[in-house]
Amino acid sequence: MEDVYMETPPVSSATESNPFSAAMSKDDIIRSTLGQSIVKDFGVYRDILEEHHERRERIIKVSRDINNFSKKMIFALHRAEPKDFLTQHLSSSEALVDFKDKLDTVLKLFHRAAIDLQGSNYYRYQRSISGAMQEYIEARTLEYYLIHGKLMPKTALEADLVFLTTPEQLSNPELIISVGQTQFAGGGGGGGGGGGGGSGGAGGPRGKFNRDNRKAPYNKDHRDESRRAVNPPLPTPSAATVSDAMETTPITTAATSALIPATHSTPVVDLKSLSLEVTDEDYLLGIADLTGELMRLAINALGQSIISLPAQDLYTTGDGSAVLLPTPEERVQHILSFLRDLKSGFDSLALTRASPIFKKMGAFKQSLNKIEMACYNVKVRGAEYPPELLRQMLMSSGQDGSGSGAAGGEAANDDEE
Repeated sequence: MEDVYMETPPVSSATESNPFSAAMSKDDIIRSTLGQSIVKDFGVYRDILEEHHERRERIIKVSRDINNFSKKMIFALHRAEPKDFLTQHLSSSEALVDFKDKLDTVLKLFHRAAIDLQGSNYYRYQRSISGAMQEYIEARTLEYYLIHGKLMPKTALEADLVFLTTPEQLSNPELIISVGQTQFAGGGGGGGGGGGGGSGGAGGPRGKFNRDNRKAPYNKDHRDESRRAVNPPLPTPSAATVSDAMETTPITTAATSALIPATHSTPVVDLKSLSLEVTDEDYLLGIADLTGELMRLAINALGQSIISLPAQDLYTTGDGSAVLLPTPEERVQHILSFLRDLKSGFDSLALTRASPIFKKMGAFKQSLNKIEMACYNVKVRGAEYPPELLRQMLMSSGQDGSGSGAAGGEAANDDEE
């Protein structure tokens, strides 16, 4: 086929006279090459589409791992005991240490995803990362509630999603963390948010033709310590260098500005600040998922109240002082009051039937109704059943529904289909 040549539109005179527009953007370079040949133009379109699909695939892979680790964070919180959330035990509890390890991994994954989600790309690929963001919000808000007894604000979530990135990490995101190192990446698992596959991947073990050899777990690579930090620290001068009273050179980043002694061993590191936004919709959807986990906590606490002894509510710390823990009944009443306040807030929203928040309100009301019915069975009909049988009935009622996570997993799969 013979090429058809067309006249290239002239460059604006304002662009030529402006010294600050000498460095053309990538889009300007693409536009300058269009219009010369139809064959070349379609080659440019092909490259643009390939770049779009590759970026989208990278985001989806990271999203699956974030979803998987966020579920494990929720499982770790369910394993913790009430005394573990005391201030003096936050760093010593085995379950919370496991939670912090998973949280560090999730933040690294978000750091890697932030490279592909800058500017308008965040809203262009927002559906690909939305399910993982909601699962992360669910895990963080559950931790915040167990420690502080209230809802985690959106600003606190966004404060943890700001990352300082080196030029090497921008050009090679593998320096931050490698994607797909979990044994069953994207499996999601059951429990927690209610059902596997919430991350968009197939649940369960990999099939015969999908098996891979990526078995190295996260945070286990001791050969390269630079991969373990979300924000690599700046090199600090030695004591001898500081005492020489040499001149200082300002190193300014998007996040901070400081004076560091200018030495031959202290290179100027140009760090770029990357951040991810928590949209209002993702925040509300994550809170809606939180109700299912709070329902499970309330049912478990009611089961403990049937067979627990009063002495178990008194805990002695390491320094000998006694701390009175809330009784299971008090924890259930606090959860019930908290969920009722959340429901009154959601009821004030004007939602259409097509809204994803409206679709989760049914699971929200179901979780609240289960807690109320469980409290009724224990207080009113508790004398009709033996304690162990009543406890088994409560446990089975807490496992019947899939909670709000089922709707979240369905929404997370929409984009990948």
